[in-house]
Amino acid sequence: MTPNTLLKALEASEWMCEQRVFNVFSEDYAARLRLVETVLGLEEADKFFKSIPENMRDYSVYNTLLGSYTRSEKTLDKAESTFETMRDLGFLLKHSPYNSDDFSLRTAQETRYGREAST
Repeated sequence: MTPNTLLKALEASEWMCEQRVFNVFSEDYAARLRLVETVLGLEEADKFFKSIPENMRDYSVYNTLLGSYTRSEKTLDKAESTFETMRDLGFLLKHSPYNSDDFSLRTAQETRYGREAST
């Protein structure tokens, strides 16, 4: 997708939410969060996340935020904090070696602290 296409998708998402064209679900917020990060950057994505109603901040929204934070070494502290919040909220009740959140965080920690950090 081109940057212009993503910008138009973000604008359409914003318009549809403002006009209440449809009922907004948490997955809609998660998709828009990802678009905001891609088009406008992580700082704007952080602002958008804070504007999401508490009752819509479910696993899909937090997982999107976590993925955003794990893409850069500069935000690994935020990734770790988000991961802990997800655990506290009960989103990570089952531990699995194939859990994408756990894998993303471990991969980020290995990059930051070296391979031995995950063992």
